[in-house]
Amino acid sequence: MACNSANLTEYMSQVLFTVFAVALFTLYVLVNDPTFMQLTVKKTNAAIDLYLVTAVFYVITMLVFKISLALLFLRVTIIPWQRRLVIGAAGVSTVVSFAYMFVPIFQCGIPESGWTFIVKSLQNKCISNSAKLGTSYTHAIVVSVTDWVFAVLSVMVVTRLQMKTRVRLTTAFVLLLGTM
Repeated sequence: MACNSANLTEYMSQVLFTVFAVALFTLYVLVNDPTFMQLTVKKTNAAIDLYLVTAVFYVITMLVFKISLALLFLRVTIIPWQRRLVIGAAGVSTVVSFAYMFVPIFQCGIPESGWTFIVKSLQNKCISNSAKLGTSYTHAIVVSVTDWVFAVLSVMVVTRLQMKTRVRLTTAFVLLLGTM
């Protein structure tokens, strides 16, 4: 099987999501351990590190997934304005997601350990809550608009296809599942 850019992004999405899911599950197990409340520096460092890994890998996974979806739409759209819309939406989403990926990592400066993260947070040496909320909302809005653009575009592309209504509805449903 040939490995093209679409297949590569699909495989990358799967691997990145797996890392995210494993880190999230490990964090869940760690925090729900009955001895977790007996806080130690080692447990705190592990919990904060896992939190940062899950936050970053979630953003990276969604970034690669959007790129993969954009490549799919570029294969099925032929109208120039639709192709420009896909490239524009994916481009903006990629830039914003890439920038947002660094917020959890560097919100308290260069990451040293989970314990120093907590100390800096308690001393208000991290970025402000309003800055965190602003970047989070900006990222969420851009990603949501990209989802809507891809959803509406998938319906527009499928409605123009020359196929039976049942097949067209099934195709639209599958594309809509991919966009949301």
